[in-house]
Order: sequence, then structure tokens, then C-alpha cells
Amino acid sequence: ALKSLNPEAQIYFTTDGSKPTLKSNVYTRKIGITEPLILKASIIDQNKVISFSESRFYFPKSPQIKTTEGIFYKNKKIEIIKTENEAQIYYTLDKSEPDEKSQVYSKPIEIVESSTLKAKFIWKSGYGSKVGEARFVRPEPRQSVALKSASNGLDYKVYYGSWILCPDFNTMKSITSGKISNFDITAIQPREDEFGIQFQGYINVPREGLYTFYTSSNDGSKLFIGNELVVDNDGSHAVIERQGQIVLKVGYHPIKLMYFESGGSQELKVNYKGPGIDKQEIPPQLFK
Repeated sequence: ALKSLNPEAQIYFTTDGSKPTLKSNVYTRKIGITEPLILKASIIDQNKVISFSESRFYFPKSPQIKTTEGIFYKNKKIEIIKTENEAQIYYTLDKSEPDEKSQVYSKPIEIVESSTLKAKFIWKSGYGSKVGEARFVRPEPRQSVALKSASNGLDYKVYYGSWILCPDFNTMKSITSGKISNFDITAIQPREDEFGIQFQGYINVPREGLYTFYTSSNDGSKLFIGNELVVDNDGSHAVIERQGQIVLKVGYHPIKLMYFESGGSQELKVNYKGPGIDKQEIPPQLFK
């Protein structure tokens, strides 16, 4: 609503960014706003501008990208939620800023290669929202390795010390070592507090595709496939579950898990999920 202290004067206004003149809209009632705009108003009496004001009405929310960003296998459908009915969603996949010449979103977008999605609302007036952004990466599947012979299970080494982050166990002398069927710290039971365990071996991947690995630990843990850190759950903390993803070829892949316990309760659980595999503990028979 606009108000003039001079009842004899008229209020002229614009919503396109231009300065009001006697040819502009005359204010007679409240102005309804359905899109971002710059409202400029002048009080004019006897062809003289008595006062001038400017107000900006802007809706900064960007489109909500519903699909979680990250890595994918072969193809991916990306869904965007439209929350502004008066605006169109324009998007790009090449990192450029979307404008009215960009693609209009009307259905889920299917991608088959690494892409950076940028999306924004644009109204008929030309005003636009902030840009929503998400990155989707299609990595090459990690190659498996050939095993001539290996016994079932995982190798482990135990270390004593006090840490707030996983140390480089390879530079330290272990207290004891052995073989175990899975990541079971209770079966090793070195001592109550201030110890670390490094597990190493190979995991047999039954089907090529995208795999999600999870570690739930108290305190810190880090899981590697080959030399790639897949799950970073490091630090001194209560039980926290974190996850990471990787695309794997069929066959055996080196797997390493670092774990440390500083004080209090201790816990380590490792799960995975993959093509045709619901989230579950990794079966011991897959380890070599």
C-alpha cells in the first residue's frame, strides 16, 4: 500500500525499474505482487515531483534439487521441485548460469555423463531467483585385481596409543596381529581403551555397479577401497554412522579399514549396499 500526505497529489508508480512520470500508472488501490519486482513511486503535484521512493520485492529462494548429488553409475534422473507457480525453472548442465535462453524444466532430467546442474526461477518480468546447484559425477568403474591364492578372512594388526584422529599405522609397530572373518573388534578385544586396529584384505564384488559402504564407529574409522578413501568417519566421537560410494568392477578389490578407540564405549559396524543388495553387514565369505 502507498500513501500520500498531500490529498491533492497523485501517486504514480512503475514496476519495471523505470522512474515514474505522468504517463506511468496512477496508484488507486493496493498493488498485488506475484513475482519479484522493483517498485518505484513518485508523488506528483502540479507537474512537480514532491517525493520519490523505491522498494525492492524479491523472492531469493532457488529451485529445490530433490535428487541427492554425488556419483552415479551409467545414468541418473534428476528431479527439481517447483515451488513458484508463477515462474519457470531454467537450467543448464555445463556449469554456465541459466537464463531465458536455457532449457526449461518440465520433467526429470536424465544424464549419462558427469554434469553440474544449475537451476533458477525466472518470472515473465525477467527477474530471477538465486541459483540452485548440484554436481553429479560418473566415474569409471574401479578395476578389480587378480588373486592367485589367498585364505579367507581379513588380516588385522593391533596398536596401542592415544589419538584424536586415525594415525598412520604403517609407520608404527603393532602389538599383535592375526586373521579374522570380519570387522569384529569384540573378537580381538585388545584392551578397554586407547588402542587401534587396522584391517586389510580383499572384498569380492559379485556385480559391477555403484556400491555404498557404511561405518558406524566409536571412536574414529576410515574405510578405503584400494587407495581411495570411501568412508571418512574419523575423529574422537560417540557412535556415528557415515557413508560413501564407489563404482566397482566384478572381482576382488583391496579393502582397508582403520579404527581407533580413545575412551569410553567402543563400537565398529561395517555395512554395504549394491546392485540387488540391500543394506547389510558384509558377508564374511566375501573377504580374502
